[in-house]
Amino acid sequence: MKILFVAKRYYTNKDLVGDRFGRLFHLPRKLAEAGHEVGVVAIDYKTFKYEKLKIGALDLVSLPSRSRGLRMPAGIKADIRAAMSPDVVVGSGHLHLAWTAARYAAKSQSKFLIEAYDYYPAFLLKPLQGAGKSIFERICRNADGCIAASERLGELMGRFNNRVKVIENGFDPENFSKRDREASLARLGLERNRKYVCFIGSASEELGYGDFVTAISKLRRTRPEIMGLHAGVLNSTSKESEDVRSLGQCTQDQVVDILSACSCGVVPYRETLQVAYSNSCKLVEYMAMGLPIVATRSGDNERVLGDAGGKLVSSSNPSQLSNAILEQLDNPIAPPYPEQWSWENLGGKLERFLNEVGNG
Repeated sequence: MKILFVAKRYYTNKDLVGDRFGRLFHLPRKLAEAGHEVGVVAIDYKTFKYEKLKIGALDLVSLPSRSRGLRMPAGIKADIRAAMSPDVVVGSGHLHLAWTAARYAAKSQSKFLIEAYDYYPAFLLKPLQGAGKSIFERICRNADGCIAASERLGELMGRFNNRVKVIENGFDPENFSKRDREASLARLGLERNRKYVCFIGSASEELGYGDFVTAISKLRRTRPEIMGLHAGVLNSTSKESEDVRSLGQCTQDQVVDILSACSCGVVPYRETLQVAYSNSCKLVEYMAMGLPIVATRSGDNERVLGDAGGKLVSSSNPSQLSNAILEQLDNPIAPPYPEQWSWENLGGKLERFLNEVGNG
């Protein structure tokens, strides 16, 4: 089968090409390794690079664009057409990319799938969210199938299309495996006599960064050996604290060192429109590293953790968060290894769905 993905090059502050990160790299790669002819057209709004490369069996083109509207520049559409004559086109990354992919699929008489790793209208300015919702529903309704990263998002897309598959965010076992703690601490320049608790992600209120800082500060009043660690983008409104050490934007290799050095991983997301339909990629990475976890009951967290051993608390509740962190530090319980969410297994799940759509 010939499969073309149209996506963003940079998402969740990672580079699909340079970091070889996330679902929009690993899922196409797994399909290519399974023998399909797979191409990825990654639109670059950040560095505006044109690159054409082959990674293993995967063909990848990075195309610069300064337009985020529903009408993509003619040059980009020409490059998409030149990539291949696909049997299936998968549009992901945002509404305008899904829209462009859908139009191309119609012209090339290919099957079309919308791939939603988030509820895309939630990323628009509030005055535009109503229009975004209508466009999202229309794309879902006219697609040959829908792929959702979370169960709740799959249920939403299922209102408009009866062919929906939930394919969660996964992890790469080659990268996410436990390292020697002492060596990881040394590489990160961290003290050996601390109990580190980490939050990986952008330091936004929506993702609960302020709640994380408040929880750690409360714990350190009586347990000064505890220290918070943050890896991710800081913004102008990020709450600064001497109780949380921020390492800034880290490479994937550094993230693995951080998880190896820590005693507990936290996913403190608040229940916002964006988070409600999300599936945290960090959650399964924590699980793959054997890390005791504390997470809020937001997005897909409760379904993923279930009774697996993580502590679940209410969102926007720093007091509950601090109590659960302390429990995990004093009596750690780590979830089992999440084999079902390896990219290998998720790639197989996607391949079966594509065959179903192709034969439908």
